[in-house]
Amino acid sequence: MSEIGVSQFGNYAIRRQNAESKICVICVASIGNVGKFYDDGRPALFWEFSETIHRLGDVSAIFVQDRGRTWFNDPNGLEAMIDAIRDTLKEWKVQRVVTMGLSMGGFGALLLASRLKVDLAISIAPQTAIARDLIKGHDHRWDDLIAPVPRFPNGDLSTLNVGETEVVLMAGDLVPEDIWHIQRMPARSKSHIYMFPGAEHNLCNWLRDRGQLMPILAALIRQQRPVDTAAMLDAHRLGEFNASFHYMRAIERLAAQDLHTAWYHGEVARALRPDIEHYATWLYRLRHTLGHLVFHRFVSRGPDTVFIDPKKGWYEPESWGVWGGAEGRLDIPYPVSWTGDLKLAITLVGAVSLMRQRQTVTIVVNGKTIETVDLDTNQPRRLFVTAIPAEILSDGVLHIQLVPDSAPTPAELGLAPDARPIGFGIEGLIVAPVVPAPQHGAPVHFMDIKKTSSTPW
Repeated sequence: MSEIGVSQFGNYAIRRQNAESKICVICVASIGNVGKFYDDGRPALFWEFSETIHRLGDVSAIFVQDRGRTWFNDPNGLEAMIDAIRDTLKEWKVQRVVTMGLSMGGFGALLLASRLKVDLAISIAPQTAIARDLIKGHDHRWDDLIAPVPRFPNGDLSTLNVGETEVVLMAGDLVPEDIWHIQRMPARSKSHIYMFPGAEHNLCNWLRDRGQLMPILAALIRQQRPVDTAAMLDAHRLGEFNASFHYMRAIERLAAQDLHTAWYHGEVARALRPDIEHYATWLYRLRHTLGHLVFHRFVSRGPDTVFIDPKKGWYEPESWGVWGGAEGRLDIPYPVSWTGDLKLAITLVGAVSLMRQRQTVTIVVNGKTIETVDLDTNQPRRLFVTAIPAEILSDGVLHIQLVPDSAPTPAELGLAPDARPIGFGIEGLIVAPVVPAPQHGAPVHFMDIKKTSSTPW
């Protein structure tokens, strides 16, 4: 492996490391690893992701630093640096180019993808805007750093044209500013968002502590698809079964003063990931704002407990929820001020075992069949979300029937010496008005995009 010394272009610097590989990773530094100096004035440099490149072993690398910490808005030397990177890639005859960075480095990874021929940009917890007028009221973390910057020619990444570059955006949802930046980016077929519930701004450290950083980066950079890494990434893809998706929607709807829908998405986030403490904290604070809730948790005690009538097919509530027999009926009131379609979320638990590996539960609302939900031993507990059309609503009460395909006893299933017919279980139920879809011509953000089958490798 050959290494070329540090090249300086104004306040920008690069270091080149040629492994004579078909792959080159352009590693862009965050603000934490530039702008630090020894007492004698020499820069105290750390080339971010150098350990990652060392562990990958068989890829070339170009390390990039914006030592002025302007988010690449200092024009002095910027074009010369980009030209030097372009010439290096041509000289090395690289076939696959990947840009990668965290925070300001994630900003740079996206920016360079718009200026170079890049196959994949990995942007981790990036800022997607840095111009003062854009981030005012949204992100004040960098005010002191950007105060001396006179102009922001590269102040907004949402307008970038990255061509055919595959883009991977990754972030945690613990920092609201990171969520705001992710939401700003427009949807495109070659972009993928992975959100990690409970993760902090420095997602690299968070993933490294869990042994996940290197497997993810290696899979993306090398276009490999290890089953466990692919499954882990798919589990964090932004979509309706990702807790961060609902937490992000909750924050968005709260900002729009749509409090009941904010509560609905917050509860779904907590149902998906009850281990994430800040979801519960956020809901606790919102509870004092809302007052009245249309939320029911089917447990034996608690302020949200709905009355379970044994005459309507239910057994005695337990600590986790309640079992139903051959049919379960519920009458759920909702505010008459809610007009239009409603959204219903139910967490169902299957009465399944090795002797009965699959079952279905049909959901009927006000006499109309809404959906039939499949449950099996691979997914015995399922959060199901569906819309209830306005035309079947009438008296401010949802009359819900849950009908399983059969109701064997636990004894028949080999689970327990219990002679009660049990068709299914239910942990909780949430009702909220449907958020209107964006009008024609309105911007559509990633949060509104359904999960796609394509992957970045």
